[in-house]
Amino acid sequence: MINLFKNPFALLNVTVQDAPETIREAAARAVAEERLSKEEAEGAATMLLDPAARVEAEVSWLLGRSVPRVRKILDALSDPPEEHARMALLESIDGVARSNLAAHLCSVERAGVPFVRTMVECQNEIDPQAVFWLVNGNREVAGVPPADESTLWSALENLQAQHCAAVCESIANREEHRKFMVRLFADGWNPEGPAYTFLERVVAAYDAWYDAHLAAIEKRLAGHITKIMEDSANTKATEGIKECLALWDEYSAPLQHPTVNDEAVMKRAESIHGHVSGLCGFLARERWRYRAALQISESLRYAFPDLPPVQLPLPEQLDALGTMLSQPPATGAPQELAQVMMHLQRHPKALAESLAAGDFSRGNTRPAGKLYGAFTDAMASAHGTPAGEGIWIMLRCQALDLATRHGQTAGAVGLLEGLLAQADDHLMPSEVRRMLEADVTRLEHGRNLRRLNSLIAKKKYRAAEKLVEALLLNPTDEAIHDDLVAHRVTIQEALEKPQGLPWRWLLAGLGILVVALILVLTFFR
Repeated sequence: MINLFKNPFALLNVTVQDAPETIREAAARAVAEERLSKEEAEGAATMLLDPAARVEAEVSWLLGRSVPRVRKILDALSDPPEEHARMALLESIDGVARSNLAAHLCSVERAGVPFVRTMVECQNEIDPQAVFWLVNGNREVAGVPPADESTLWSALENLQAQHCAAVCESIANREEHRKFMVRLFADGWNPEGPAYTFLERVVAAYDAWYDAHLAAIEKRLAGHITKIMEDSANTKATEGIKECLALWDEYSAPLQHPTVNDEAVMKRAESIHGHVSGLCGFLARERWRYRAALQISESLRYAFPDLPPVQLPLPEQLDALGTMLSQPPATGAPQELAQVMMHLQRHPKALAESLAAGDFSRGNTRPAGKLYGAFTDAMASAHGTPAGEGIWIMLRCQALDLATRHGQTAGAVGLLEGLLAQADDHLMPSEVRRMLEADVTRLEHGRNLRRLNSLIAKKKYRAAEKLVEALLLNPTDEAIHDDLVAHRVTIQEALEKPQGLPWRWLLAGLGILVVALILVLTFFR
């Protein structure tokens, strides 16, 4: 990999035109000043004094730049510049020096897409004949035997390999490197000439590197699937599958480049998709494992957006969901139902097939029949509403039913908040989102109002005052705000109104009078 500071010319602080004797003196001086160890100094000097080995150092250096210019560039690199400063630095030079500088910056800094594109296009500026003249022109001044063409062509080939490694490592060191590669080829960017050949080399090197990672992910995924088939309650393996699918999504994004053949990746993807889809069906049929099936199916949808979504079987699960609704508040029921509704929204065919396979008629008194009845009622009440809003309207009706018919306000709020937290914006229409948010606000206000009225009824005005002040700090709509202000006025009037003697004090006074009367009668007797 290219690192200008590790080049023998930089290590010994000499130029490409310095004589062999100057190089030996520089090596001795570097050891005496303790800038380099004896082994490092001797290794750098040996390379520069050997005509054949010296070519590697020359072609990877800032050839064609004056001594002051070289020092200015190295000074600028000593404190890694921002990307805009790096681009300006590159624009100030040309030729092989420019490509070496770009490779150095790729090696030490994580470069963005524009910089990497510039790095690729710099390959067009490497003119082998110009490099040959520069190398031998400098050697003639330094008194070093000239380089032959075959040695120079070999050194340039090795130089391009180092440039390729610099680009690949820069990309691989980022979190979403495969997606970065996709962005690299976006916007119709089509380099030409040597730059295109170099880009083909980068793609080949990168693909060889990431293919091993895909194979490792596939192996881990197969291990997790085996564990779940042996023990469906293995939550650790379930999480492992989700992690593997997320990694696959990161590593396997297709590259939009003519030389890339993603047929092998697609076959592997289809195989993984088939195995994981089968696992989702297995988990959906297992009691209380439907949530895991949903989670894995969602991960599968994100990892393989071009493949058919998983259609989970629902007949047994409708029974379980109906039971949750008929016996509130069941632990986890709101979040569970919200997840199922999201799945139905994305895959309405699954609901239709499940209803056709089971007895979910309106006359069925089983929980599943009740749930279907609520569904049809909700759809009827949403007449004229876009079809995409139907599921969300149904869920809203279920939540309000929990609050009004069963008195389970907390369960209703949990159901709506769970839905709002999990639903994607592109799936839930904005009008429905605003409606559900208003429902949450209204239900929360109703619950707070009952607490407030209870405190007022018990004449705990100080506690009621603290509660109403706390509620007024939270953002509410105008009607709720006015209602709270009215309650605050009522509480303040009650606090300002003279209070009669409490009954306990009155009883205590009467008791004292009775005791006194008894003592007086006893004394006069």
